[in-house]
Amino acid sequence: MNQNTTTDGAEITALEKDLIHTVYPNKCLLNAHHLERIRKVYSEIHGSEDLSELKLIVEFKGEIDISRDISESYLSTRVRPKICEALVSNDPRTFEYLRGAGALMAKHHPVQAFMSFDEAKKWVDSF
Repeated sequence: MNQNTTTDGAEITALEKDLIHTVYPNKCLLNAHHLERIRKVYSEIHGSEDLSELKLIVEFKGEIDISRDISESYLSTRVRPKICEALVSNDPRTFEYLRGAGALMAKHHPVQAFMSFDEAKKWVDSF
């Protein structure tokens, strides 16, 4: 399948019909506007605004900067349900942030943080 696109420096690839892999570069900035653009790309790739039949692997290649407009309420109210979502980083600070963000998003669908893509892929494939 491998449909590729780049949005705000994030490389987004459809690995399978229901699996999208997003890779962020080191020192990327995440803000609400960016996340809304990414959501739109996911909908375009998936062919539907309904992402509930989609699996995500979101990988961060280093440090991330988080804008103040991404608050706890944003993470718990703007998340669309999915089959599952794996968050990946081997950077210790980023990994800890992902664990916290994942706990908030887990109200909507299974979310797990991993240190490697291979671990994340194995978990996602179990759904």
